[in-house]
This record gives sequence, C-alpha cells and structure tokens, in this order.
Amino acid sequence: MDESATCNECIGVLVDPVKLKCNHLFCLRCVERIYKIMNVLYKSSTFTCPQCDTITQLDTSKQLTFESYRLNSPIQKESKVEQLHIDPCALCNKASIKECLNCSLPFCEQCANLHKANQRFQRHKLLSYEFMRDVKSPIMLEQIKEITQKNYEKVTVRNTCTLHPGHELQLYCLKSKKFYCELCVVDKQEPIVSILNAIEVLKTKADFDKVASTTTKLISMINTIEDILKTTEANKEEKVKKVNEMCDKVIEEIEKKRLEITTKIVNVIKEHQSMLEQQISALQVLLEKGNQILYQRVASDPITVIKLLERSDNFLKIITPFKINSNEPLNVLNTFEADINNIIASINSLETVNTPKQIVKLNSKSIANSLILPLQEQSGAIINLFPRLLLTNVLYRVSTHGSSNKVFHLHCDNKGPLFVLVKLKDESIFGGYTGKSWKSVGGWNKSTDAYLFRIATSNTINPKKFPLKNGKRHAIYLGGKYGLVFGQGDLTINFDEMKKSKSVLGSVYESFGEPFGLAGKETDWDILDIEVFSA
Repeated sequence: MDESATCNECIGVLVDPVKLKCNHLFCLRCVERIYKIMNVLYKSSTFTCPQCDTITQLDTSKQLTFESYRLNSPIQKESKVEQLHIDPCALCNKASIKECLNCSLPFCEQCANLHKANQRFQRHKLLSYEFMRDVKSPIMLEQIKEITQKNYEKVTVRNTCTLHPGHELQLYCLKSKKFYCELCVVDKQEPIVSILNAIEVLKTKADFDKVASTTTKLISMINTIEDILKTTEANKEEKVKKVNEMCDKVIEEIEKKRLEITTKIVNVIKEHQSMLEQQISALQVLLEKGNQILYQRVASDPITVIKLLERSDNFLKIITPFKINSNEPLNVLNTFEADINNIIASINSLETVNTPKQIVKLNSKSIANSLILPLQEQSGAIINLFPRLLLTNVLYRVSTHGSSNKVFHLHCDNKGPLFVLVKLKDESIFGGYTGKSWKSVGGWNKSTDAYLFRIATSNTINPKKFPLKNGKRHAIYLGGKYGLVFGQGDLTINFDEMKKSKSVLGSVYESFGEPFGLAGKETDWDILDIEVFSA
C-alpha cells in the first residue's frame, strides 16, 4: 500500500489503516468514532462509508469490530508523540511531511524539494512535522511563531494552481472532490463544474446555515438528555429507597409470621407430647392390671377364677380399640402449611422489572400467592385476563379449606367481586370473574363486568377471554345450596360433588365456536385445586 495514502475522513496521514469492502481507506480511530455515533444513536450494526455510502455489515460480537479490515502496513503503528492535524500535500495530495512557514502550505518530500528549488521560494522556511512534534525549546517555539506571524502579514495566499502557476483554481470535480485550473482538466473525463456551480450543487445537500441550526439543536438535545440523566439519578435514589422500605416491611412481616408459626408449632407439639405422656401412664396402669390377672390365674377357687375371667374381659375391652397414630404429629404440623405458603408468596410478590422507568414493581393485576398460577408463570397475556386485584390473600382454597359449598360461602360471601381459578389434573387452567359480591341469597343477578376465561388447555398455554353476550342478564346465580354458578350452564362449580361440575359455553357467555373451551369437555373433570380471590 502507498504510504502516502490519506484517510478519507480526516484527510490526514493514515493511522492504523482500515480498508473497507468499497476499497476506501480510513484511520481505525475515524471509523470507530463514526460507528460509535451510529451505534449509540440508532443501535445500528452497519457502517456506512462516508465517501461512497456503501453499507458494511459488522460482526458486533467481536470486541474489535473493525479488526478484520485492518491492513498490515509500516504506517499502521501510531506515533507515541502527540498527534498533529496534518493536511495532505498541497501539490500532489500525498502525505505531507513538511510545512512552509511562509506560505502556510504542507508538502511531501518531493514537492518540498521542488518548492525549495524555485528561485521565488528559496528564502522560505520549511519545517518538518516530526521536528514540530519533538520541539521542546520555548525559544524555538517563539521563533517559529514569529516567522509564521511575520510572513502571514506579508503574504496573501491566492487560490492558484501549484502545477500551473498563474492560473487560478476555478473548477471542481464532484466525483474526486478536487480543485483544478482550466489547464488541469484538458484530458480529464470526470464531471467538472465551476466553483460557483459546485457550491450551488453542494448547498442542495447541506449548507452552513443548516449546520449552524443543527448544532443549536444538538446543544438543546444534549441539555435535554442531561436533564433526563439528572431525573434518572433522582428516580434511582427514590426507587432504591422504596425497594428498601418494601423489603424491610416484608422482612418484618415474615419475622412476625415466623415467630407466630413457630410459637404455635411449639405449643401444639408440647400439647401432643403431654397427651402421649398421659397415654403412657394409662397404658402402664393397664399393664399392671394385666400382670395382676396373670399372677392370680393360678387360684383354684372357682369363684375367684370367675372374677378373674370377668376382669380379663373388661381388660380386653379397654385395650382392644386403642391404636397408636404415628402420623398424628405430622398431621398437626401440616395445618400450618397454608401459613408457610403465605410467607413464601410474600417473598415472591417482589417482582424485578428491568426497565428504566421501573426498578421494582408488583403488577397491580398480578396474583401474589396463587399455588395454581405462581407469580413467575404470570405472563403479560395471562395478566391481561385478570381484573385489578385489591387483595392478594386467597379467600378460599379447596386444598386448604376442603371441598364444600357451605365452607365456600363461609369464606367468600360478602367479600366483594370474586376471581376464581380452577386447575385440573391434566394441567388445564380456567376460571371466571363475578363482577359482583357473592351472597347466599339473591337468585339470578345481572353483572356487566362478569366474564369467563381460559389460561391453559392440557398443559398448553392458550389464554382466551369469554365475555357476556349482549343483553344477557343471567350472569351469576346466588344461592346458599349451590357453589359457583356462571350463566345458565356456562360454568357451574359444585364444591359438594366436584365431579358434577360442568361447563358448556354459549348460553349467556360467548363461546366463539368453542362450547367446551374452558375444560375441553362438558363434565367429569379431575379437579386438582380451586382458588377464590377477592377482587
């Protein structure tokens, strides 16, 4: 590669040269700077050549995005000394190494010699850029400044052609982006226009007024983003404080509940241990009585024998029904399972959201402590089926409170609108929302907000909502002898006889062509659990 090649972006000497697919050359730092701007502002993984607009797709997984485009060249190593902005040679456009302090023009080695050989320029001072980088003496710097200022005041730099002295640069090539005099373009086939025409053509793309207005907009944008940054910092402190308060509250409640449950467990076990000790004492008395009978059975007196046999019969009647229940302590401890599950649900209710606006938030429509539908399984599509729940504690759970219409009414009557989740053994999940508070009396009731829904069918997530048909008034049926009744056969839950629960959509609630859209069949379900929440 020609070491005099220049970067098409900064028009300076190439440093760590990069050659793109379009064959244009750039400094590595130049293309990385342009790519950084495009990537930060527009999340773009492509690089557009500033020279010809050719798009290059980049492998953003690599740490050095442009590494594969780098060239092995002696000029690839960047100088350790401070970099100067160096323009190309004013005559041949090659990489310049010297500058005329009188003309303030850069030259390559060959053109610098030609410039010095010209009788008119023999008294001009040529200084190498390497020397200008390394110079440290204040006296030398002052001399350079004095010579430059002196000659700048004396010399008026004209736009004259360096190849054809006396001829002004009046023409411009839109393709190569170079200036020429009238003699330079005699044998050129490129599109050449006058400088004035070139200015008009280039103004259609961009002009200085647009640049000025754009820079003003950039300043405004920077100020806006800085304000957002400050607001974000303030929000961060607020969110962190809120999270800490929430966590402290949850921990406090957990500690309170832990103490309550452990105290109950200790008291129950102590009571059970006392009962066992009493059983041991009673059995020891019976044991002593049995030993007495066996000891006295050798008596020959018939009357005594009869009495001993009567005592033996009484002894056997007392001991025969007694059985030791080894599972009783375990059954007692299991009564606290619901309390423990509530603690776990309290912990799970803290849902982390990775968005700039929200750091920690519990979705107002999510259910915090459902065993049928854990929080981590509540996707956006599923949450959209939920009403806005005001309470997160379950009112009634079949696996905890037992299956009974009477127990259902005991826990759920007059508690506000009910939200119901039903789970079958085949992993189907469905339910309904009453829209009104449940009661043991009232018969048919209108509820414009009631609806039925399906979350999953046989372990396949398939959320769907089944609203009320227009004009239908029999949304729910309230009665103490019944469980949950939605519509006229649309969904009936019989807590006394779960197998008789059934659903055929289409009478009061929409079916959308799926009469068995909730459970997959009309009745004879294997219900695993039912949960009822207050909404």
